[in-house]
Amino acid sequence: MSSWRSSPTRRRRRRRWKEETSGRNGEETVESSTAEKNKFFTEAPEQDLNRKFSEMNLSRPLLKGVAALGFAHPTPIQAAAIPLALLGKDLCACAVTGSG
Repeated sequence: MSSWRSSPTRRRRRRRWKEETSGRNGEETVESSTAEKNKFFTEAPEQDLNRKFSEMNLSRPLLKGVAALGFAHPTPIQAAAIPLALLGKDLCACAVTGSG
C-alpha cells in the first residue's frame, strides 16, 4: 500500500513541476513574465485634463447628478479613470486623499 506522499498523482505533479521549473534562468523568467503582463495590461488612453464631464460620454442620469452637485470638470484621477471604466476595463488607481 502506498502512502499519500508517494501516490502516482503526487509523483506526476512533482515531475511536471520539476520539468516546468528546470532550465529557467533569471532572464527567461523576467522576459516571460513581461510578455504575460503585456498580454493582460493595456496602455491607458491619452489623458485630457481639460475635458468636462459633459464631454466624457456619461449617461444622462450621471450628467444630471454631476451638474446638480455643481461639478463641471473632473479631478485628475477621475479624468484618468472614467475613460477606462467606460471601456469596461478593470482598474486600480491611486490618488491623493480627498482629491476626488
